[in-house]
Amino acid sequence: MRNVLIRCIHMLLLLVVTGLATLAHAATLTEPPFTIHHHESEAEVAQESLEILQAATEEFDVHLPLGEEVVTVHIAHTIKEFRSYAPSLAQLNIAGLADSKAGLIVVKSPSLSHYDSDYRGTLRHELVHILLYRNVDTTHLPRWLNEGLSMSLANELRWQSAWVVGRQFMQGRIIDYHELDHRFREPGSETQFGDAYAQALSLTRFYRNTLGEDTFWQVIHAMDTLSLDEALRAHSKFTEMELWGMYQSSLWQWLWVSTLSSGSIFIPAALLLVIAYFRKRRQGKKIMARWEVEERRPPRLMLWDDFEEDGEAWKHGTEYEDDSDPYC
Repeated sequence: MRNVLIRCIHMLLLLVVTGLATLAHAATLTEPPFTIHHHESEAEVAQESLEILQAATEEFDVHLPLGEEVVTVHIAHTIKEFRSYAPSLAQLNIAGLADSKAGLIVVKSPSLSHYDSDYRGTLRHELVHILLYRNVDTTHLPRWLNEGLSMSLANELRWQSAWVVGRQFMQGRIIDYHELDHRFREPGSETQFGDAYAQALSLTRFYRNTLGEDTFWQVIHAMDTLSLDEALRAHSKFTEMELWGMYQSSLWQWLWVSTLSSGSIFIPAALLLVIAYFRKRRQGKKIMARWEVEERRPPRLMLWDDFEEDGEAWKHGTEYEDDSDPYC
């Protein structure tokens, strides 16, 4: 019992010392509504962050005003500090996160990020999450649309997204619509997490292009009281599943962009896949046309005598020939 007590005291002292060490190097930059906490050695990063957030607030104000409530930003100086905010996502390549309800943004310092990371895009992305929460009932907003719109407004990963979605399509890994939100809640692996983000961004861009900016934002703001499908029905001529079907039909374009931008040795195979897609699509249109013709034609009655006149052919699966009907 005594050993356990001593061990607990040691742990408590360690936490106190660690906390005091962190506070000794902490600094704060405040310019309402932003408060930015950072390591004292990263004052320039904090000032740059403030300028990025102020410019983004002004840019997004037309559709998503920030309001006067405080937004608190923590620039994590160490991986340990960042993981203390997101222990469940520690294994993933995450550069930032937002607690929209609390108005909190946590980002890794640029010194901790990968060489190809986008610090400016990350800050803008997390700010959009807060803006959406303050302007829309996000319980009505699908997670894929929340993430996709955050990436779209942040101008993140446009070409990377096209390449990833093209590869998903080529490999038959497009995430089903009803599973897409689930991938964000339980990403499982970094690859799956990346696929979900790329597909969410491409689907959001498809929505914006198809609906047009005015209608798109009407739909977004209508989700303060309506579901996505209800908002689409109220402000556009499409339903949620109609847009998903149209998006699926457009995926060959992402494959083409992916192929040209990657310079892959698999370009011939990708081109063959594109050709196969168009061939399959053309065959599908022929089948639909044939169905439409058959639906317009009055039904032809077959009598037992017709089979008797044809001898024993029907027993052996031989086609029943009739020159007057090329589709039989």
